[in-house]
Amino acid sequence: MSKKSNSYFIRMLLFGLLISALPVVIVGLFSYMKTSDTIQRQAHDSKLQQLRQIQTNVEQLMKTVDHSMTYFVNSALLKSTMLEPLTVDQFQLFNQIRKEVNHLQTFDTGIENFILLSTAKDWYIDNSGLYRLHEIADRDKLLDYFANTADSLWLAETPEEAAVPVPSAKRCGVQFNLVKKLPLTSAGKHGLAMASIPSCTITELISYDKSSETVLILDDRGRTVLHENAGLLPETAYPILYREIGRSASVHDQFRTVLKEGEYSVTFRKSDYNGWTYVSIISVKELTKDSRSIGWFTGLICLALLLLALLATWIGSHRLYRPVGRLLQLASQFSLPGRRGKRTTSPIWPNRSGVSCKRRPS
Repeated sequence: MSKKSNSYFIRMLLFGLLISALPVVIVGLFSYMKTSDTIQRQAHDSKLQQLRQIQTNVEQLMKTVDHSMTYFVNSALLKSTMLEPLTVDQFQLFNQIRKEVNHLQTFDTGIENFILLSTAKDWYIDNSGLYRLHEIADRDKLLDYFANTADSLWLAETPEEAAVPVPSAKRCGVQFNLVKKLPLTSAGKHGLAMASIPSCTITELISYDKSSETVLILDDRGRTVLHENAGLLPETAYPILYREIGRSASVHDQFRTVLKEGEYSVTFRKSDYNGWTYVSIISVKELTKDSRSIGWFTGLICLALLLLALLATWIGSHRLYRPVGRLLQLASQFSLPGRRGKRTTSPIWPNRSGVSCKRRPS
């Protein structure tokens, strides 16, 4: 095959390959971008839904305890009991109160300890029995709860911070205390009711990916009250994330941040119930693994289609080139080998005078 015929074939091959490969590449890129964007958006929405479910589970437990406790402290039985000294002669009244408290703890609330006290009548009740308030070792810590501005609030306390640690506090690390100053409807507070739930009960309500995700709960002051899978990131990384969350005015949001350990997606929701913030932190690499899988699959499909297009173009170019090749071959056979590419200088009309007219070279 001559150089000229070879160049014709290469042009036909390249043209056919361009026509067949370009749509494959465009469709492949568009499909990957569209599918990848859809999967990532679904993954982000899934994290928001998961965090909302965590918040709902935790707050449903808290609200159940709150409503049950509010009903109890507003009952006529407790209001009248708060005005009694609860002496030995009033053991029947004490038994009625104990029965109501046990009824509170029989609900699926996780209440491990319940405290009831009266500063006016100097008595203190918990799971173990009835005592005089002035005899309690941690009396000052109990009275410190009256300093809170809210009449009803949730507090997360360590065993060292709590006035009365629950039995499982050391194992769980933190206990959640619902504190209500009594009477709820009166300005003069002389009583206190407190229900304590160990953090292990709350942890059972939280589901997450233990291999690549960490879940936190921050109180209204920005303190970490619960932290699952804390070893995912070093302690120095969390203050950076807390500042980002604190600067956001949104009730719920999602953002990405780059740390030394890699890129992470942070999802958070702020509660209207008690001002706590629920946070999920997950590696972007883990979050987009399905998107990368789709990218590899799309790339392999496009590569296979390109190979098929190349094969089809090669066969089609050969078939289309055959007539052209034959024409070029015939043209080369009719050309004069000794005079190919040369210009003639013979006379085009003889002159009798002996002067020949020659064709001017062009």
